[in-house]
Amino acid sequence: MKAASKNDQIGLGFIGVGIRGTYLLQGFQAIAGVRPVIAADVYDGHHTNAKEITKGAILTTAGAALAAARPTMDDISLAAWSINRSFFGAHRWKNLDLPRIAREQFNINGIEFVNQFFENPMLGYLNQLRKNADTYGVRFVLIMVDGEGDMSACDKKERMQAAIAHRKWVDIAHYLGCHAIRCNMGGPRQDWKQDADLTSRSAESFNNLLEYARQADLNILIANHGGASSDADVVVRLIKAVDNPNFGTLPDFGNINPGDDNAEVILGSRTSTGSVR
Repeated sequence: MKAASKNDQIGLGFIGVGIRGTYLLQGFQAIAGVRPVIAADVYDGHHTNAKEITKGAILTTAGAALAAARPTMDDISLAAWSINRSFFGAHRWKNLDLPRIAREQFNINGIEFVNQFFENPMLGYLNQLRKNADTYGVRFVLIMVDGEGDMSACDKKERMQAAIAHRKWVDIAHYLGCHAIRCNMGGPRQDWKQDADLTSRSAESFNNLLEYARQADLNILIANHGGASSDADVVVRLIKAVDNPNFGTLPDFGNINPGDDNAEVILGSRTSTGSVR
């Protein structure tokens, strides 16, 4: 997969339309160029609420079977972080169980891994993951990578070490058939607007990682996780500074900085970068 051009319209799918999901659905419903397409929720009352908000325009399902069955390139994947509480707190499942969970509980075709969930990513473990994917008919989309260093650190040695630390996840993602890894931009959580070198430092790190990922034809994505990474202007400058078709964004539509307007942040990223995936 390569970076996409700017879309005339963004179609959104929602997993869960309770209190938080309703807030997001109402917000995106009001944005020109954004179309809520489908909502998956186990409660019938939430389906009714979603249809009322969209005046009947949205499809609803108890799982994700409706979206998964559509004969198109668009599809829904299960972000493993969305069920993290049952992993960390309840210990109900392990990473090797995700293909079964995606198929049997949600009827979803794709999985977005979290690197923290990999118990022991050696070759035998990865082969078992691939075997489980074949058994349940799911594909692996990407790996969300956390805890591997600050890609925007002021110290060059520190940020280059962070780029190197991400390389193993490039290799693992490639072996599993993923198209990308998601990284964190890093950088200051406060006063980033006064950090004149932030973009150039971050671009240097990501260019280093992209050069390594080039041999695997793997995409490198960044997500907005607060601070500088949730500032649309900073993200746009970074995308332009890197200027690589394998570098893009993985937006978290609910993760913005306090005081910012959700709609303005999303529209700022969409209309300026042309690389939202």
